[in-house]
Amino acid sequence: MDIDEEIRRHRTPLPLPQGRDIGGIIPPPPPPPPPPPPQDGPATQVTQVTLAPPVKKEPRNLPHPPKFDGTSSRLEEFVQKVDNIFERMPLSYSTTSEKMLYGSDLLTRRADVWYRANQHKRLPNEQTKGLE
Repeated sequence: MDIDEEIRRHRTPLPLPQGRDIGGIIPPPPPPPPPPPPQDGPATQVTQVTLAPPVKKEPRNLPHPPKFDGTSSRLEEFVQKVDNIFERMPLSYSTTSEKMLYGSDLLTRRADVWYRANQHKRLPNEQTKGLE
């Protein structure tokens, strides 16, 4: 054996057993990546669904305000109670016509006479055609 060969042999590191390093154990190699999903047929399309807000139910069997006979000292209380009904049942009384019909059903005596005499002035425009 010649000297050059002997030097090369000493400089070349010896092969290490697998899984070992001079400082300890070498961690195992990472696992292979997962296989891609199968492509059996056309891709499925995902549709986003937007849910409507829950429908707010209106209270049932609300007590009707007392009938209004035209006494001026009771007018403010009557109007407040009718407004409360409209606020608590906005779906039932969503138009001016519906509100007016409800309120007019609660009028008696002088208030009813006054309303009937002035009804054509109070109805929304779409209902006054032919009444003028």
